[in-house]
Amino acid sequence: MPSNLSRAAAFLSEGGGWPPDVRPSDIDVRQAEALRDSLTHALRSAPPARIIQVLTALMLHYPRPDFTQEQAKAVCLDMAHDFRECPPDIFEQACRDWRQTEKWFPRTAELLAKANALLTERKDALADVNRVLARLKTPPKQGDNFTEADAAEAHAKLRSYLDGLKSRCQADAVERDVGANDYANPVRPWQRPGWKGASA
Repeated sequence: MPSNLSRAAAFLSEGGGWPPDVRPSDIDVRQAEALRDSLTHALRSAPPARIIQVLTALMLHYPRPDFTQEQAKAVCLDMAHDFRECPPDIFEQACRDWRQTEKWFPRTAELLAKANALLTERKDALADVNRVLARLKTPPKQGDNFTEADAAEAHAKLRSYLDGLKSRCQADAVERDVGANDYANPVRPWQRPGWKGASA
């Protein structure tokens, strides 16, 4: 998953807005849609015949002398039913991981645990992409990585601050009635006529 898309998905999954270093315009929508379509396709279930074929090959690595050929076939058929919603590449990966790490033929629950871990990662990736695409389709709102609404609010706050600062300066100038003599012949504040102390 592209880094911008992944980072945006992580922030949005927590109920927040866009991350500070990724703007909506940084997301390649076509690329995200292509990824969504690819993940959706990759979640399609494997044909039962493919599951049985992979299980039969796995069983050859773990011979069971106590199983007749019919019993082995029955086990494969049962397991194929249990994995009926598993994509083919994920099932093959789970069997490959098992073959490389385990000494005994797996129980269904053990192999399902491996397959489901891989399947969950893929489903989560699809959910992430869909979340970002859905947010891109909604109009930006305040807080979405400094949108126009945020800029307008920031300008209004700055304008208000500057207006307040200007009015205070003007009030000080009128109250003090500063003239040229104030700078040429400075006097202490309490020596000026009309000066009111802090206690006044």
